Amino acid sequence: MSCIAAALVVACAFAAAPPASPPVAATPPSPPLPQPPAPPYPGGALELRADGKLFSLERPAVAVVGDPQAGPAVVERVDLVWGCRGDRRRALLLEGEPRPGVAPPDACVLRVDVRPPCPPAIDDAGLEDDDARALAAAAAEQQRAALAVHQQRLARLGAGFSQWGPGLRVVVNGGGPLRVTSSNLALDSCDCDGSTARALGDEITTVVLPKLAAPTVLWLQVPRYLGALHRLGAAAPRAPAVLSFVEPFEAEDDADEELHGGDGARARAFSAPVGCDCASCDE
Repeated sequence: MSCIAAALVVACAFAAAPPASPPVAATPPSPPLPQPPAPPYPGGALELRADGKLFSLERPAVAVVGDPQAGPAVVERVDLVWGCRGDRRRALLLEGEPRPGVAPPDACVLRVDVRPPCPPAIDDAGLEDDDARALAAAAAEQQRAALAVHQQRLARLGAGFSQWGPGLRVVVNGGGPLRVTSSNLALDSCDCDGSTARALGDEITTVVLPKLAAPTVLWLQVPRYLGALHRLGAAAPRAPAVLSFVEPFEAEDDADEELHGGDGARARAFSAPVGCDCASCDE
């Protein structure tokens, strides 16, 4: 082969070879996945379900075994909950009546007054019969309109916070048996300086907690939101005497140390029965 032919073969070989690939840059490490915020209490959250079994909200399919020898259980706080939505472990606690469209997706409503509106006062003294009947009819129509607004309000609350509730949100430490004593309340007397109510009976639920290394949130559903008293503690409470109240969620009972003063004041939840909020307080 001549030198010219050899040179052509070499040139063709270089022309047919694909161009060299550029160096591949090293793939940067993936950023860490965002972690959910830590629960507000380091001990996490537990829930007592309708079948009486205790579950962890972090592991909702795994039952939690209690330790009867742990403890004693110490209640640090208890809140009466109307309803919740979203993740209760991260729920923002909203007191009063929130707007469901504005509230965060994880939220619980506490201490919201859902008693029905009072009927309008009627003063028909000195009126003729026809005028008195007309006044009564106008008052009845006013009450029907107020009840319709109240039902719409309850519907909004129910639609916005209906995933869980009503119930108790309890911050507890220690462990072992925790007794929850719930009583329905009936009005005893109505007075502007302090109305009174009596318990109709006790329903006792005992929760056996594991040994808790830190304050833990315990969620307990209750059948009744209005007109109820819930007392919590490691030991059986004394029978409640007559409860005196002015506000819908605060009660006093000088005969029962658990209902006033010190840590015991945080170991119960009270909701006034319907009726005394409509008593006349004119001087």
